[in-house]
Order: sequence, then C-alpha cells, then structure tokens
Amino acid sequence: METLKEIIDQKEIEILSTKYLNDQQLIELVGFMIQKQSIINSLSLKEGSLTKTGISYLSKNYNRLFSLDLSENNLLDDEIEDIPYLTNLKQLCIRNNGLTQKGVELLQKMNLEYLNVEGNDTIGEKPIRKTSIGEKPIAKQ
Repeated sequence: METLKEIIDQKEIEILSTKYLNDQQLIELVGFMIQKQSIINSLSLKEGSLTKTGISYLSKNYNRLFSLDLSENNLLDDEIEDIPYLTNLKQLCIRNNGLTQKGVELLQKMNLEYLNVEGNDTIGEKPIRKTSIGEKPIAKQ
C-alpha cells in the first residue's frame, strides 16, 4: 500500500483523505506538501489525535485549502484558534469534537460557505447543530 508521501509525490491530486494522524505526522505531511508544491485543496483528517500543535502548523503554513474535515479528533476550543488563518477555506466539517459555543462562534466569524459542528460538547448547554452557510454542501469524502 502506498504511503501518503508516495501518493502526493506521484500524482497531482487535489483531495487527500486519511485517518488516525497525530500532530507529528500532520506536520511532516504538510511539510512534504509544501516541498512538492502540492495542489491539494481538500483535506480530510478524521479520527486522529490532533491537537493545537498540528492544527496551528497546518493553518499557518498551508493556506491552499478550500475544504477541511477535522471530525472526531477530540479538539477543544483553544486547539482550533488558528483555523481562521486558513483564509481560503470555504468548507469546514468539525463534527464530534469537544467544542463549546465559544469555539463555534470563532468558526462562524470565518468566511465559510459550509460549517458542520454537529455532535460537539457544549458543557451543559443545548447540543450544537450543523450550521449551513450558503447553499454548497461539503465535498463528500
């Protein structure tokens, strides 16, 4: 089976989907995408163990993303503070993490066409539902 680096190196792909990445793996992947001048504009990083370190590195170093899926990474509000650096981002799926209303409000200030925050913790508040901004759904993974 090909590694992510081999896939990026051999093909001009625009969409990359992987699971179970940690911060170090994401940082290495982003560095490789930059080195190879990747054209990836849609990234799915579901079910990983990402934290502020990986999210911050991605957000500040790879601004080509149009679509990002960070579902099921157990992310908290302070770990997503740098996502607004992704100024080209139009679609964000961040389902089933640990965001509260504070984190959701930060994301709602972005110029997104689609935001899915369903299934996040609200620490005693009403459950957060999917927010759709505009008419375009997130790209299926």
